[in-house]
Amino acid sequence: RVLLAWALSAVRALPVLLRYGATWAPMFPALRTMIAGLNPDPETQRRAFAINFTTQNAAIGLGTTVGAIVANVPHPGPFRALFLANAASCLLFAVTLPSLPSLHRPRGADEPRVGYRDVLANRALRLMLVASLLIAFTGYPAFDSGLPAYSTVEADMSAHIVALSLTVNTAFIVATQLIVLRLVRRLRRSRALALVGLIWVVSWAVFGLAALPIPLASQVTCVFTFTALFG
Repeated sequence: RVLLAWALSAVRALPVLLRYGATWAPMFPALRTMIAGLNPDPETQRRAFAINFTTQNAAIGLGTTVGAIVANVPHPGPFRALFLANAASCLLFAVTLPSLPSLHRPRGADEPRVGYRDVLANRALRLMLVASLLIAFTGYPAFDSGLPAYSTVEADMSAHIVALSLTVNTAFIVATQLIVLRLVRRLRRSRALALVGLIWVVSWAVFGLAALPIPLASQVTCVFTFTALFG
């Protein structure tokens, strides 16, 4: 994040972003594993994941609101301040983690060693990995890159609208996360995942309308509807 504050060209930003992605991506499975370890009961795990996702998105929504107010595209100064503030929050995160209880458990002498071959022997897990891979192509990676690029380049919207659309996304998640958790309990998880895919189909279709020659208010409505549905 600190290096991004001084990445004033694509040539300088690319290696920084590659390094950022290489360190950011492992954080999510590590956090999920840690949450699962702290909450061994399946029902408690489900609630813990939901609350973690809710609070995480609440923080993102607050951050995007601040970004919408502070960011000024022609001037790098406000972006630099945002990146440095984010770097400070990451440092606070790193300082807080050691205070959590250790989840390391030594393997017993008679306990068999388990590897990826044993895990991938589960047919249901293999199908789940394929489904996750497919949905990832239209999931958050596409959302994080497609939303700002399409909104600003094709729909000719300001960075403030993009930031506010992310606030809409996170506000919707925070407001509905626990309600959705109760609804999902009544469905098979495979059906719930398929329903997510269908909702994303509709959301991306609505987002595509934002670049049509329609009034600005209608374009903004399309973008906000997209981010809310995606959430």
